[in-house]
Amino acid sequence: MSLEILPVVSRARESANRQVLTPVHAVRLVRNTIAGGEEMVVYLPRWPYVTAPFIAHPLEADLGGRIRLRGFDLSPKAEIAPGSEVRLTLYWESLTAMETDYKVFVHLSDEAEQIWGQHDAHPVDALAPTSFWQPGDVVRDEHVFVVAPDHAATTR
Repeated sequence: MSLEILPVVSRARESANRQVLTPVHAVRLVRNTIAGGEEMVVYLPRWPYVTAPFIAHPLEADLGGRIRLRGFDLSPKAEIAPGSEVRLTLYWESLTAMETDYKVFVHLSDEAEQIWGQHDAHPVDALAPTSFWQPGDVVRDEHVFVVAPDHAATTR
């Protein structure tokens, strides 16, 4: 069997507008693989579990003795304008083993509780359910959403 090394094309697999698997190596075989095609791509996952992350905005919010919100990163760092993309990365720490899979609700709202942007999902788009977390695990959980284009005010 012979094989040919191919350039890796940008065919990242995406989930909820963000890259979770990055292609790192591609191979073309002379005949079809067991998976059904002649090309095989190796992906590198963006692992959600981290050890000592740098957190731009540290917090210590305890959620019922089960989970602690250690902080967040926010992009863009300056202004959030109508139609702009917001990337919020939350850092969760598991305080105990859990049987329940919790969902995260991220909402950008004004004083009248009008929602101008949101992303609701299980942590890491269900790639790291809370029922898998063990005490001491720190999970990087990114949420991306677009601010409603008809939102009148710019927020800082």
